[in-house]
Amino acid sequence: MADQRSNTDRPTVEAERLDPGQCRLERVQDPAVVVIFGATGDLTWRKLFPSLFSLYQNELLPVNICIVGASRSGLAHDDFRESMRRSVEEEPGREPEGWDYLCQRLFYHQVSYDDQESFASLRSFLDELDTTFGTRGNRIFYLAVPPTIYTTIAHQLGQAGLAGEDHSSGNWVRFVVEKPFGHDLESARELDQALHESFAEHQIFRFRSRTGPRREDQGLQVPTAFSHQRAG
Repeated sequence: MADQRSNTDRPTVEAERLDPGQCRLERVQDPAVVVIFGATGDLTWRKLFPSLFSLYQNELLPVNICIVGASRSGLAHDDFRESMRRSVEEEPGREPEGWDYLCQRLFYHQVSYDDQESFASLRSFLDELDTTFGTRGNRIFYLAVPPTIYTTIAHQLGQAGLAGEDHSSGNWVRFVVEKPFGHDLESARELDQALHESFAEHQIFRFRSRTGPRREDQGLQVPTAFSHQRAG
């Protein structure tokens, strides 16, 4: 695991500012770990991670954040970091502004979606990040995977104890999925019921993915998920 760095070590970066007419967001304050399922896929490489990095450069993500890529592929932390670096570099071989800080909080964990032991291993890894980086058990699980896997991942997270919110500690957990949410009303209801076996309604975020050139739209769901109030 990377060495912990002080929050004050975060550099000031010159970033392309998000259009204030399109985006009115304030920096999220709560520390958290964002877990991206499907992290080695095209959606993560082309849209999701670049949009998260844009939010980071625009100081809309919390200073105390970690991002964990999770997928079936076996991959070392450094290999995943290099892949994500290439997804945001403006010129080949030129390190993006602010990359040095964020890459120290970027990790990868192999997960087999139908294997409960791998989700138990993921929980242990996230607990380690909490200890090292003080992320307090706050989680955003972002599913950049086919909708057919949503229920499997939701079930495994629930069985591993990763879906619960502890009122005594004040931690929160979010589960973000993209539409289409089922292929008709009946399948949408079945999917909704399956997700609610592990997550409460206030924890679930459903949104329609944009296919146009505004890749930052993808990541805007993350600060939205941060800001959603947890039910009492």
